[in-house]
Amino acid sequence: HGIRVLGIDPSSATNIAIEKGIPTDVVFFNEGEAHTVAERMGKPKIITATNVFAHVKELDSFMRGITALLAPDGVFISESGYVADMIEGMQYDSIYHEHLRYYSVTSLAVLFGRFQMEIINVERIPSHGGSIRVYAARKGAHPASPLVQQLISTEKQKCYTALPIYTKFAEDIAKTKLALLNIIFGLKKKNCRIAGIGAPAKGNTILNYCQLNTDTIEYLAEKSALKIGLYSPGMHIPVVDESRLFEDMPEAALLLSWNLADELIPKLRQAGFRGQFIVPNPIPRLV
Repeated sequence: HGIRVLGIDPSSATNIAIEKGIPTDVVFFNEGEAHTVAERMGKPKIITATNVFAHVKELDSFMRGITALLAPDGVFISESGYVADMIEGMQYDSIYHEHLRYYSVTSLAVLFGRFQMEIINVERIPSHGGSIRVYAARKGAHPASPLVQQLISTEKQKCYTALPIYTKFAEDIAKTKLALLNIIFGLKKKNCRIAGIGAPAKGNTILNYCQLNTDTIEYLAEKSALKIGLYSPGMHIPVVDESRLFEDMPEAALLLSWNLADELIPKLRQAGFRGQFIVPNPIPRLV
């Protein structure tokens, strides 16, 4: 489309981008990198951070980098998991080592305000069980959508800025754990074999919090060649090729990417899986 682009990413995934001819700096983004890029390429109109903003450890340096690099009328667009969706959907499995923060629009407004920026638009999107796409710019550079204040008001009404809702969230998580274990141990008493479907990062929160190891889950059936042959962190459940699920045909399978249940269950049925599905969240159930 004739747009000049630059990727900034410290991970090995950059190899794929570079092979496709996408210019990429294989470094962490911070204030120093921002000045280097600005001198080399000028200041961009758009900076994006998709499912990375909540992972950033050196947040102040990152934000100073955004303000140093962004064009005066530019827009910074970030996507992060939304704390309201996490609580309302009992998505405690989105809490794991990569995610250092769980944002509300209110908290982001405070953060951007510290760096003379403001939120000009926000969208609720379905990715990762519920996320927010936030558009921020320098104060006064662009008019703000009424939706921003509407969401901030809603968060205040629902008390997402106060401690009690998080205390209740913790209590509800404990109840969900007990309900899931009741289903699993009920199946084991009937001598049912249980496999896990998928090996997503979020699945390890469920496995470790509920202490589900190879005594209960025989293996995790996975499509990704990057994970097959490895073990789940903590519980050390072997990750195997998904084909084994259809060869063994265990009586039940724990769906660790449960937020995709409506999409995955029909596909797995069509592929021939005849067992029951254990959906762990938001309310543990058998399908």
